[in-house]
Amino acid sequence: MKHYRRFLWISVCGLLISGAALGQTAKPLTFYTEDLAPYNMIENDHVTGISTEILAIALSRMQLGFTPRLVSWKRAYHEALTDPHSCVYSTVRSSDREQLFRWVGPVAHDSLAIFVLPDSPIQAHALADLKGYRTELTQGDYAEARLIENGIRIVPAPPAEKQMDMLLAGRIDFWVANRGQAQSEARRSGVQLKELFGYEDFDLYLACNPAVPSDLIRRLDAAVKQVWDSGEGARITAKFTTGLKE
Repeated sequence: MKHYRRFLWISVCGLLISGAALGQTAKPLTFYTEDLAPYNMIENDHVTGISTEILAIALSRMQLGFTPRLVSWKRAYHEALTDPHSCVYSTVRSSDREQLFRWVGPVAHDSLAIFVLPDSPIQAHALADLKGYRTELTQGDYAEARLIENGIRIVPAPPAEKQMDMLLAGRIDFWVANRGQAQSEARRSGVQLKELFGYEDFDLYLACNPAVPSDLIRRLDAAVKQVWDSGEGARITAKFTTGLKE
């Protein structure tokens, strides 16, 4: 009887520990993002965009919930860094971020370019030609190092959806932005922009806290790849970019 009670006690403890671990693993992920059209943005009080729709399809096929929270980039990035059940998108996968997250994707593709207003006197074909000019950039942006190396003056940036306002107000001389972002904001605002040149192609990812189980990351990565392989990724991209000015 004594041995039976001991066995029962060990079994109960094991179940409690297993249950706690399962509960921790099963806790739903929180997906953070910022307003960065055409990848993630608010339309009709609903978060949508290229990256959002691709992730929604992938997670639906995995029978996982997906209710993205649109906040400032600073908060979105911080939550994914510090909360073991959080992820952030659309994120550039740079060398200095590689070890900070577990990565899914790419979920979208874009390129950086330099934009000015149509009446701007600036003529440039490379970053070196823009030495001494002012532009905006979010603190910690992966593009920051190259701009500084080329002697470009950086002004702290407001949220992504308000960055073009700085160009219109004359607070910066040119706007460095993702092509998709610049074209979407120009269309939404009815403003014409002139592209001086593009200088870097890149992919956008879902970046998850390192505590998110690796098996879940692998399955989600495979589900996102399937969305692209099936042609749905291209269809979603066309849905949000058709009609944008090149």
